Amino acid sequence: VWPNPASSIASVKLFSRSGGTCNVRIANPLGQTVLTERFVVKQGINVLPVKVAGLDRGIYHLSIEGTSLNERINVLLRKE
Repeated sequence: VWPNPASSIASVKLFSRSGGTCNVRIANPLGQTVLTERFVVKQGINVLPVKVAGLDRGIYHLSIEGTSLNERINVLLRKE
């Protein structure tokens, strides 16, 4: 994830074994979902532009799940 901290867009780079869709979920420290975005991914390396401009400053938990991803990816994201 870069830049981190982010102000308007956080880019998330991931590898997908096959094409499909994925959901990016951002949760606050209480575990409440504050943002969800759906992306179409291709086989190979993908860069997802996640819009974080509307979030308050703070630390967030970012998770990615998808049809072409076999695992959940968890990242801490700081909003400046």
